[in-house]
Amino acid sequence: MEDEPDGELVTISEQHNAVFDAAQRAGFPMTAADMDKAVAFMADYSPEWVLEAVRRASGGTREQRCWRYVGGILRRWKAAGGMDE
Repeated sequence: MEDEPDGELVTISEQHNAVFDAAQRAGFPMTAADMDKAVAFMADYSPEWVLEAVRRASGGTREQRCWRYVGGILRRWKAAGGMDE
């Protein structure tokens, strides 16, 4: 009998994949450094916040479709106490 993957680990992996997929579809840079930044954002904030920030940034200009812009969104939300609508 094989060990089943830990449910929490599978959930985290799925959340990370959702963020990376959304970023790639939006045309975000996807270098190793960019991916490290995305993982750090998910650890500092939450995958849900990062995914929503990527979605919002993807609707902006080409210059806004970057991890630096996502970081600004996340910092603003944290300072405000949550995501703005």
